[in-house]
Amino acid sequence: MRVLFVIRAVEHYPYFRSIVEALLDRDHDVKILFDRDWSQRGLDLVGIKLKGVSYGWTVPYLVRLRRIIFWIRDLLSYIRYLKVRGQSGFYKDRWRKVLFVPVQWFLKIPFVEFLLKTKVTGRVLAVLETVTGPVSEIVEDIRQFDPAVVVATPANMPHSSADLEYLKAARALSIPTALPVFSWDNLTTKGLIHIKPKVLLAWNEKQVQEAWKHHGIAKRDIRI
Repeated sequence: MRVLFVIRAVEHYPYFRSIVEALLDRDHDVKILFDRDWSQRGLDLVGIKLKGVSYGWTVPYLVRLRRIIFWIRDLLSYIRYLKVRGQSGFYKDRWRKVLFVPVQWFLKIPFVEFLLKTKVTGRVLAVLETVTGPVSEIVEDIRQFDPAVVVATPANMPHSSADLEYLKAARALSIPTALPVFSWDNLTTKGLIHIKPKVLLAWNEKQVQEAWKHHGIAKRDIRI
């Protein structure tokens, strides 16, 4: 079975190496792509490169008009922090700093945050994600490899990245998708998972509850 594994940065690869090893042990054909824009090192992967795995870069996706949907995604993630009860304001304030600067200015207007928390606002912003199609170059890149499944992670970091875009394209192609959770606190202290995978791979039962509470992922679509 062909597996396309898309990871935001080369530096994140060690977190998922054991998953790749397990796929190889089952004789799957694995190709791993990293987002060059978020990687600080190259593809040398000294000491952690696995024999039999194909490594490469994702195709470009930062077209000018598409940046608008990235800003909307970040704003939706910020709105989640406004709604979560009992969580430290540190995470909300930290996320606010990654928002598009004009959006940060807009949030200083009285009552704006109150309006953002309304269901109507959330639904309108979410619809924009739905009507925005996948990046055509990514769709073609996936088609060329013709995978049976696309695995993408972490898919909820600021400013979007290729992992989320490949997840969206795979869903548009009706290819099964999986999203392994990046870290123990990734579901509560980072952004929303804007494109829901067919299967979320959680660490434990606590993350199952967090995925439902914070991201609206049905428990039937989660595996531990």
